[in-house]
Amino acid sequence: NTATVSGGGEINTSNDTASDPTTINPAPSLAVVKSHTGNFTVGQTGTYTITVTDIGSLATDGTQVTVTDSLPRGMTATAVNATGWSCSSVPTTLMTCSRSDVLASNNSFPPILLTVSVDGSVAASVTNVAIATGGGDANGRIAFDPTTINVPDLSISKTHNGKFVSGQQGAVYTITVSNVGSFATGGGTVSVNDFLPSLLSATAASGNGWTCTIFGPQQVNCTQPAGTVAPGGSYPPITLAVNVSSTSGPITVTNLASVTGIGDANPANNSVFDFTQIVPPISIAPTSPTTVTVSAGTAATFNFTVTLSTNPPAGTVNFSNSPVPLFSKASYNSTSITQSGTVTFTVDTSGGGHVAALHPSGFVRWTTVYAAVFFALFGMFAMKRSKRTSSKRWLLTGAGISGLALALAFVGCGGHSGPPPLPVFTPPGTYTITVTATSSNSSIPPAVVPVTVIVK
Repeated sequence: NTATVSGGGEINTSNDTASDPTTINPAPSLAVVKSHTGNFTVGQTGTYTITVTDIGSLATDGTQVTVTDSLPRGMTATAVNATGWSCSSVPTTLMTCSRSDVLASNNSFPPILLTVSVDGSVAASVTNVAIATGGGDANGRIAFDPTTINVPDLSISKTHNGKFVSGQQGAVYTITVSNVGSFATGGGTVSVNDFLPSLLSATAASGNGWTCTIFGPQQVNCTQPAGTVAPGGSYPPITLAVNVSSTSGPITVTNLASVTGIGDANPANNSVFDFTQIVPPISIAPTSPTTVTVSAGTAATFNFTVTLSTNPPAGTVNFSNSPVPLFSKASYNSTSITQSGTVTFTVDTSGGGHVAALHPSGFVRWTTVYAAVFFALFGMFAMKRSKRTSSKRWLLTGAGISGLALALAFVGCGGHSGPPPLPVFTPPGTYTITVTATSSNSSIPPAVVPVTVIVK
C-alpha cells in the first residue's frame, strides 16, 4: 500500500512517499457441481446430485454455506437426502439447503441428493441451475446441468365432411389429439385452441373429458387433464359446431387448430390447417360443353348437374333463361326441381314454329274471288256473242276459258296449293344465353350459368 504527501513549501520530495507491503492470506473458494444420470422421463422421477467443494487453499471460515436450486418448470422436489444439511420441506420447486461447519481446503461437503418428479408440463430439454454462497467466499458459485426429458409427441388433426353451404347452421368440425411419440403422457393439462375464419361462427364445442369455452365467434379453447395416454393413443375427439355466413361462397376458407400445454418432442405437428370449401345453396355444374356450334335449323343441347342444399333448404328451384335468340325456342327437360339432379337445356334454332309466306296475306282468297267474277263475266259475254253470231264457237270457247280460270284458282295457281312455304331459321351468329335457377326461398340467391350457341 502506498501513501504520498505534498505541499507546505516542501523542498525535498525524495522522502514524500512511503510504501507498506502487505501479505494477503487467500480466502476460501467454493465450487458447486450438479449432475444426474441418463434421461428423465415424463411421469416418472429423477435424481440430481449436488456437491459443494472448497477448491481454495484455506478452509471455509465457518459462516453459513447455502445451496439454492430453483427447479425447471414441470419438476417438483419430492425427496432430499443430504447428510449434515438443513433443507426445505418437500414437495417444493425451490430447494434450499444450508450448513455452518468448516470445510477444509480441497474437501467436499456430503452431497445433496435431490429426487424430483417430472410432470407433463416439462419441456423436452431443460437446464437445472444450482447456486452455492457463503463460507467466506465472496463470490456466488453456479452449476448448470442440462437435462434431456423423454416426453410424448402430441399431434392434432381436424376434419369435416363434404362442403359447407352458405347460410348453413350447425356445420361440424372434428378435432382429435393423439400421442404419436414413444412415451406416454404424464400429467399436466392439454389445451386445444381453434381459430375460425371470419365467415364461420362457433356455436358449440364439446368432447368427453374436455372443458370448452367460446371466446367470441371465432376462437374456441378446450382443456383436459393430460392423464396417461399411451403411445398410439388419442384423447376423445372434440366436436365443434359452426354457422356459415349467408353472404359467403363460393370460397375456400382456412381453419387453424393447435395443441399446447405439455412437453412435446415434436412441436412441428402441434398445429393443423383445415381447408374448407363453402358453396352456394344452389349450384349449377355443366356436364357438357357450354359452347355448342349447330347448323341453322338444328338444336343445341346443354347438360347440367344441379345441386340443392337441405341446410338451408333450397325449396323448389325454377329454371329460366334470357335472352332467347330470334326464331328459336328454349326448353328444359324439367322446368323445376325440388332435389338435386340433372337438367337438360335445349335451344331449337328451327324457327320456333315460324314459316316463310310465298304470297301476301289474303292473296289466295282474293284470287278465287277474281276468278269467279271473271268466270261469270266472260260466260255472259260468250253467250251474247254466240246468240249474235248464231255460232256455238264463242259459247264453247267462253265456257272453256272460264272453267280453266276457275280450275286454276282452286288448284293453286293463285298460291293456295303450290310448293310448301320455306321455314324460318335462327340467323347465323353467336348467341350467349344465361340460364338462371331461382329458389322459392327468397333468402337464397339465384344461381346462373352462361351458355353459348354458335349458329352456322
